[in-house]
Amino acid sequence: MALTEGIPGPIGDQAAGWDKAFLCEPSKRTRIFKVAIGLVPRQCISLTPKGGLGPYLLKTKSPIHPETSPVKILSRPICALATGALLAVGSLASTPSESMSVDLSFRTLRTWDVHLPAETFMPIGKSIPLAAVGEAGLSIAVEEGALRIDRDGDGQFDGRVETPDEETGSRLVVFRLDAGTPEESSFAVRVANKGRWSYGPAGAMEGTAGNTRFMVFDQNGNGRFDDYGVDAMIVGRGKTAGFLSHTIHVDGKLMDFAITPNGRNVSLTPYNGSTGKLDLGSNLDTKAKMRSVVVNSKDGKQSFELSRALGNDGGLEVPTGEYLMHSGQVVLGKSTADMKPGRAKAIAVTEGQVASLTWGGPVSAEFAYARLDSEVQIAPGDILYYGSAGEQYSNFMPLGSSPNFAVKDAETGKVLINAVFPGNC
Repeated sequence: MALTEGIPGPIGDQAAGWDKAFLCEPSKRTRIFKVAIGLVPRQCISLTPKGGLGPYLLKTKSPIHPETSPVKILSRPICALATGALLAVGSLASTPSESMSVDLSFRTLRTWDVHLPAETFMPIGKSIPLAAVGEAGLSIAVEEGALRIDRDGDGQFDGRVETPDEETGSRLVVFRLDAGTPEESSFAVRVANKGRWSYGPAGAMEGTAGNTRFMVFDQNGNGRFDDYGVDAMIVGRGKTAGFLSHTIHVDGKLMDFAITPNGRNVSLTPYNGSTGKLDLGSNLDTKAKMRSVVVNSKDGKQSFELSRALGNDGGLEVPTGEYLMHSGQVVLGKSTADMKPGRAKAIAVTEGQVASLTWGGPVSAEFAYARLDSEVQIAPGDILYYGSAGEQYSNFMPLGSSPNFAVKDAETGKVLINAVFPGNC
């Protein structure tokens, strides 16, 4: 790669205040990339319309010598600022107070360790839908004990996936799209066969704005990434997702989030509506860790995953409106309990105010029973556990001990039987 000192024409005015500026001429296949000069990483930003081949502008406040400094090009894209026209110098350090456009790329998660709020496996027909490749989708053929797959979209089946064993559960299938072109990309799903072939997400469209990373998942498997309130997204570096939201936090500031159907571009603009604060941490009674806490606005426009915000003093700033608890997961050691709304009421967030919720413990139990002659039968699956706000828990193991069940005489109140479930419930 060649570096040329000096900025010709009007671009020089944009580089005012910088000690050095260089034009980078990349190779044909490289568009946005990271450049390491010495030990200091720099970024190149395209100054040509999207799809162009350069040149790229490299700016630095430290003197560099292109003829002697080692230059390393990393082929994987690391930034995704849109390049529809010449970019001003400030684009490299866009702040949440500015509108911005971010290009996304697909990231395959070879180890599936994320938690989606409503993960879904969809039945497999003749193809797997994907907006990026058109209505035909990604071709698949079901045969005895296996799937035949067109991995590169050329119309020929060039891959075969056998039925996963019970321990594995699913298999990863990676597709290579537009191979050998500047638009080369990938897509991946997990396939399973529990009586019928099905597929679920195995990755996400990923981008970064400021210091905030976000990942968008096609949670419902329709090939699109713009189903607000249905698809899923992770904002930040965690592994638990909320639903795709019209508004997200970027470096602590609320931004409106608009994504294209194919998931390849996001437009971010500062949120200018009224806001209040939602505080779910101050009055939470639990000895366990909340792995996920997802709340949705009643109008379906907003969704926030709050597990990492429970410790925020004074709550988290959100658009005003009514919010409902959707789902969550409680973790204590190797034990988990799932949470759903149950009887919990909506939380009203009003402008400039803090809306808090008292929830978690103490947990109450309600159960059904059956009488068989002189016996009273109670099954663990017949017990419903409710938190103090009415939220419901399932797969609940209250600190390793069983609830105590007392059978009393209806007239005298005398306890006839005390019973517990055996073992760890």
